[in-house]
Amino acid sequence: MPVSIAGRACRLRQWFGSDAEALVPLANDPYIARYLSHVFPQPYTRADADRWIREQSMAETVGQFAIEVNTELAGGIGFIIGSGERVGTASLGYWLGKR
Repeated sequence: MPVSIAGRACRLRQWFGSDAEALVPLANDPYIARYLSHVFPQPYTRADADRWIREQSMAETVGQFAIEVNTELAGGIGFIIGSGERVGTASLGYWLGKR
């Protein structure tokens, strides 16, 4: 079942294969990668987008969402559930394309 959270200004939703084309120009920005985890590739290629979306579609739990503004992909947001001494916590991160 598709996951979606709608607000006044944006919508958070699951990633779709059709997002790859719009994801590449947004994510292939050195200023985006500069402030994200080292696992965020730079340059960001179509292969990176296809891999990311494929991994999200196979994930057992939903923790990563596409950010959509006016029906257009604008960025990504996600959380990672803590484990071990960090059980009961989560780390949250997001990025938005320049547009």
